[in-house]
Amino acid sequence: MRAQLIELVAATLGRAPSPEELTNWLADLEGGTELSAIAEEIMFDLGGVGRIAGVNNTAILVNAYQNLFGRLPDNTGLNYWLNEMNAGRVDLGNLIPSLLAGARAETGNSNDALVINGRLLAATQYLDGLDGDDNYSASAAAAAVSAVTRGSVADSAEEPSDLYDPNDQGDGGDDNGDDNSFTLQQALAATDLPDTYTISDIATVHAAATIADVTDANTMTVIAGAENSADYVYSLSDTVANLVDAGAANTVDGAVNVTATDAATVAQGDILVAAANTGTTTYNLNDTAAALAAAGGTLNSATNVTASDAANLAQAETIADATNTGTTTYSVEGTSANLITAAQDASAANKNGLNDAATITATDLNEVVTFDQLGADAAATRIAFFDGETTLSAADYNTLTGSIDTSGGDNIIVDTMNGAAVTGNGANDTFALLSSDTGVTVNSFVSAQDTVALGGVAGAVAAIALSVAGQDGSETLVLDTAAALGASAMNIGGASNANWAVASDTGTVYYDADGDWTGGVVTVGTVNADTLVAADFTIA
Repeated sequence: MRAQLIELVAATLGRAPSPEELTNWLADLEGGTELSAIAEEIMFDLGGVGRIAGVNNTAILVNAYQNLFGRLPDNTGLNYWLNEMNAGRVDLGNLIPSLLAGARAETGNSNDALVINGRLLAATQYLDGLDGDDNYSASAAAAAVSAVTRGSVADSAEEPSDLYDPNDQGDGGDDNGDDNSFTLQQALAATDLPDTYTISDIATVHAAATIADVTDANTMTVIAGAENSADYVYSLSDTVANLVDAGAANTVDGAVNVTATDAATVAQGDILVAAANTGTTTYNLNDTAAALAAAGGTLNSATNVTASDAANLAQAETIADATNTGTTTYSVEGTSANLITAAQDASAANKNGLNDAATITATDLNEVVTFDQLGADAAATRIAFFDGETTLSAADYNTLTGSIDTSGGDNIIVDTMNGAAVTGNGANDTFALLSSDTGVTVNSFVSAQDTVALGGVAGAVAAIALSVAGQDGSETLVLDTAAALGASAMNIGGASNANWAVASDTGTVYYDADGDWTGGVVTVGTVNADTLVAADFTIA
């Protein structure tokens, strides 16, 4: 890479690079910068374009050949490179690397290769001979390169014939047969434009321009002076802030297509939609749910839509029903009663706001449940219930599946959980277990603080008050008929890890502190046993 950089600078600027330049460019290459980007920097930022500038592509190529190879171009080579430039495959940014590669190709001229190799060697020897970076001199670096002339290295037998004659305007290739035709980039680089000229790429040069590109005074002057200025059209691709700026209104109105590169608010989207450009307008929206729901046509014409806060049910329905062409991202928030009413609505059309939501949050409960009333097509089936309320009946929950996690002080209602786990935080939680079919595991249970209610919601029946200190961790309920348990549940025996027992037919609750049920058993109270059987509950 070092040799490529030295050669590139020698060919473009006619001198060896400074040690500092070389170090910086090598670091750029190691960091992922392409060599082509550095070639453009050398050409446009360090003055390379001034050495080859001309009024048209022919003049540019003549100057480049003389600087690189010390000769006029042959007509075959000139026509080849003119075609490449006119087709857009080669431009000022990559012209020098392209000519260097062409000289070393099998079809290249061997003397051209000798010249560029000799100048590379001279530039390298100059750099290697420096006694410290501070001794670099641009004039000395140029003298080292210019000392290698074509006459000093070339083989006269290998010199090309049929050289381009600058005085013969009909000979050699030109720019599509018109020496007054330029690309916009060439016209901007030219030091002396003719009185009449055309811009060859005037209809495509600004296919995706920024406001700054289109309003640049020098660019507009060059385009306005061209004979084909009436063919000039442009499309815009810029930030929303630039596109909606009041000073850019006329520029936006005059465009064909307009594309916003970042998300717009509804107010900004309104401005984009109202523009008088003749083609398409492409933008994304990111705004509050209220603003989006009231956006009307601006919402429908957007591509991607994102709500920056939670929508209520009415707003969610409007956002979900919008006809924007891309993605729609929003969350829904409402009371549990309203959410359940909407979810159980018989009309599928009235549930789009819930079906398409990313998350659904009830503001009056703090239990997390999976509430599946939205159907198989719903994107979100998890409703987050907040706040410790127990106003909903078990029937309201319909079918619950999955885990319930709470942050403490919560009333956790479990109905037909099919063996799932429920988790409290170990402080003042109430677990109300309704007729489970296959058992429920309660995690993080603290017997000194937590409560389990069997057969109904907390408060509806007498609860088992697990309030004996020292019993935190694993708690097992033995559930069987009163007859099977025996008097005071003594039939459990003397070596059990169970501290609690419930008679499934009488609802009597027994407690034994040390697990030795042969004595010391306390009758705590009763619960509504309903139709409980031993398999219904495992509290671990």
